Amino acid sequence: MLRNRLQLFRPHWSQVLISLLVIVLGWVSAQAMNQVDRDLRVLYTDYTLAATDLAHIMADMMRYRNTIIRALEAQTQQDFERITASLPDQRAHIYEAVDRYAVASTRAARGGPGEQLVLQAVRESLDAYFAAARKTVGLLTQVWASGSPQEAAEFRHQAELHAADNAGPKLV
Repeated sequence: MLRNRLQLFRPHWSQVLISLLVIVLGWVSAQAMNQVDRDLRVLYTDYTLAATDLAHIMADMMRYRNTIIRALEAQTQQDFERITASLPDQRAHIYEAVDRYAVASTRAARGGPGEQLVLQAVRESLDAYFAAARKTVGLLTQVWASGSPQEAAEFRHQAELHAADNAGPKLV
């Protein structure tokens, strides 16, 4: 009688196999869901925030341009130096936004060859604009180093022309 009771509670080999299959499939599914959770975090946080930063670049570029214009209008060397002191940080902030987007788009598996070409074009455009802006700032630096008011006026005029003729179109 005891033997019959033990046989009642002893699982059949097919029941054990099905139970093991359920356990293994549950574990595999849990791993897959963890991966989906990580991917969603990347897509909806890292990538979205980086894309938002990239969208704000135009506002940052306009802020940079306005800083150059304010430097053109500076009445004293101290004002000029105070105004232009923020330019490296502004430039670095803009490049960081592009770099964050490039990293996030690669992590989100969205950085195909077409997008990489567009990002490269954006970087080249930024490089061209910042080079033109540096030349304008260089001309303005010569205003304060010049020996005569006429020479200073000529450098200021060159800087204004350069800002309007070169840096402006490169910004667009």
